[in-house]
Amino acid sequence: MKQSLIALIALRKLVSEMEKDLGMNELSEVERLILLAANELQDTNGEVDSVALREHPLTADLTRPTFFRVVRKLEDRGRLQRPEGVQRGAYLLG
Repeated sequence: MKQSLIALIALRKLVSEMEKDLGMNELSEVERLILLAANELQDTNGEVDSVALREHPLTADLTRPTFFRVVRKLEDRGRLQRPEGVQRGAYLLG
């Protein structure tokens, strides 16, 4: 058990350092989860389907209001944006 905890601590430190390097350390945990899921889901045009984003394993446990509140916050910060001419259903990484 102790070895597992030591390994987990080392892994968490590594992830934290990577998040800093990527400029994600100023984001909340939920913001980071949504951005990570969006990065994994983006298609060749850089678009992310909102339903797929909502159902991604990193975001599936978020309540609907929390998900959309945080997506709006990420839009306001320029981290996500809507593709031109698209009202709903897709996002682009900013």
